[in-house]
Amino acid sequence: MKRCHTIWTISLVALLVLIIAVSLPACRRAAEKPAEPEVTELKTAQADECASFTGTWDTNRGKLTVVQEGCEAVGTLKGIGGGYYEFTGDVTSDTWDFEWKGPAGRGRGYFTIDPAGGTFTGEHGDGEDNTGTGKWDGTMVK
Repeated sequence: MKRCHTIWTISLVALLVLIIAVSLPACRRAAEKPAEPEVTELKTAQADECASFTGTWDTNRGKLTVVQEGCEAVGTLKGIGGGYYEFTGDVTSDTWDFEWKGPAGRGRGYFTIDPAGGTFTGEHGDGEDNTGTGKWDGTMVK
């Protein structure tokens, strides 16, 4: 009886060693994989699908300077009355949907860039509205 128990124990240990030996290379290969390649490819594709608003624009509301990284854009406007406004938002295809805040309050708006990239048109609103306060257009300076 003791002999059967010993053979069974040795067989069990041998089976565990075999399982570890077979799975160890697979674990090493999994550890060597680059982290999340799909996410990198997706971000690159999104960056290629949005227009660039980066630059300085002369607008009917003042001088607007925009910096864009990928499809996220931020801007600063020196308004006609001298106040400064901040803009943040996302660019989708040819449209920048943004939130603004400054001396006159806060609100939302959008700009749609022309295919050549030299002009935009849009609107802005107060509070949660992105229209209603006025039309907005701009021409690229640099």
